[in-house]
Amino acid sequence: MSEMQQRLESFLVADCGNTTTKAVLLDVVEGQYRFVAYAEAPSTIHKPWEDVSVGVIDAIHQLEKTTERTFLDRGNSLITPERGDGQGVDRFLAVSSAAEPLRVVLAGLVRQVSLESARRAALSTYTTIVDVISLEQDPEQEQPQDDDAKINAIWHASPDVICVVGGTDGGATFPVLEMVRNVIRIALYLMGEAAPPVIYAGNANLRESVVKTIEGLAPVRAVENVCPLPDTENIGPLHEEMEVLFYEQKIADLPGIDVLRSWGPAVVLPTARSADYTIRFCEQAYKSSKTALGVDIGSANVTLCVCRDAQPLTTIRTDLGVGYGLMGLLEQVELRDIMRWLPFEISELEVYDRLRNKALRPHCIPQTREDLLLEQAAAREALRLTLQDSLPSWSGRFDARAGMVPPCEPIVASGSVLTHAPYHGHAALILLDALQPVGISTLYLDEYNLVPSLGTVGTVEPLAMVQVLRNEGLTYLGTVVVPVGYTKPGETVLTVKPVDGPMSVSAHVKWGNLEAIPFQFFEPGKMLELIPARGFDIGHGPGKSLTIQYREGTVGLIVDARGRPLVVDADPQLQRRRMDYWLWEMMSS
Repeated sequence: MSEMQQRLESFLVADCGNTTTKAVLLDVVEGQYRFVAYAEAPSTIHKPWEDVSVGVIDAIHQLEKTTERTFLDRGNSLITPERGDGQGVDRFLAVSSAAEPLRVVLAGLVRQVSLESARRAALSTYTTIVDVISLEQDPEQEQPQDDDAKINAIWHASPDVICVVGGTDGGATFPVLEMVRNVIRIALYLMGEAAPPVIYAGNANLRESVVKTIEGLAPVRAVENVCPLPDTENIGPLHEEMEVLFYEQKIADLPGIDVLRSWGPAVVLPTARSADYTIRFCEQAYKSSKTALGVDIGSANVTLCVCRDAQPLTTIRTDLGVGYGLMGLLEQVELRDIMRWLPFEISELEVYDRLRNKALRPHCIPQTREDLLLEQAAAREALRLTLQDSLPSWSGRFDARAGMVPPCEPIVASGSVLTHAPYHGHAALILLDALQPVGISTLYLDEYNLVPSLGTVGTVEPLAMVQVLRNEGLTYLGTVVVPVGYTKPGETVLTVKPVDGPMSVSAHVKWGNLEAIPFQFFEPGKMLELIPARGFDIGHGPGKSLTIQYREGTVGLIVDARGRPLVVDADPQLQRRRMDYWLWEMMSS
């Protein structure tokens, strides 16, 4: 073995989720890092175990069966470093999304300015916004809150942290300072020893005054203003401070986390932060001018990680999911919003009962085709709501136009509702229906939980992240082409033909159709010409054609000519027929 190979280490990464715990093994094969094996087991963060290490040990035992290697000794302690006979592993790392989210109260002046920026900062880590205190009247309340009502609201919310914002740097100081003195300070005093820490991210001229006002009542941390100028947003420092608090208050106290810490010195990162690192790398590695997008639809959280020109943005909804988060979803959408994605007739009562049963028993897998499609329909709505929170921040940063998702390369999707779908086409359709990207994008499926695993590995060995992704660790579903424009149903909107090839093998896609052209139709590696109809745009202007290299994906070349925004038929029966056709088209390729 060469000197370079001797320095390469094997990695075992555990991802502790709310429902499932995953274990990923990365090792050196022929001098390069490779993804070797994956296993999963039910998570044990909840009763009756209340110990995350139990689920990790179960997943590692499954990994031992898969690889026929030994990683744990008889006392279920990890063998590290790797021994000469192949037992054990050199490095153990862990990520987690199983901790309770940080309960946050936001306090500020204007809801649509600094408070909205603070909300975006809070949603970039695992938080639940339990209340918003503003000098403006809450539009959902008939009467404005007086100071006593605001104090009571903070006290009853029992937050883990209070975030105070307001005022541009150099702007007015009196309103912010008045709120801190008359509301925040008194609420902290009444809460006594239970008073949470306070983060101040408002007018820089007030930092010293705010700190002096609160000191002695609660820990206080001052960071840069989230809105230093009226048209400038700076949520990074506040996000970092909230993530530190999340680790200190939530991850560090997870039951059983001490066992995992004893196996390796590295910090247990939040899953979303690790995924963010990988998506940032993808944005650079794919050498594209497009946006990189990561999607994770979990049991209790839905996460979007976006990056372009090395500018990352993460949005996490801790109140949505396809397991524990289903009750939160049902509180925020109409049942008919979920039912529009179903190809069969069902009553609203039965939809509610089935989804509520899933929320109570998130470990259960769908028993029937109807249960499967209902879970997938809920996933669409959970992802759609998360996108609604994230998309306003894309404008000016990620080439988003008119509330549309721009062309993305790559779109990397994970979450059991996607990775355990019976057909890869089902996963692709969920993403297309919920995200509705325009132009030309590429779809990948993270079937083996590599995105968060590689993110944490990359913090100690970037070469491992690079080589595993280059060695096709992700499953390529296909290229998506979405012509933007309008015409009459039945009119051809896009012609796909091989360059220098016979027209007899060309594909003509009509307006309103969704087609997955299988990889057998075109020869992999050949160049394809995409010819939009007059007035239709695939990313280079109306009517302008584009040449791309055809890559073989598990679904194929997907042409989505259903229009943007996607129109749902007002007639439920017709919409069910359309949904049935879309599902058939995406699983028959």
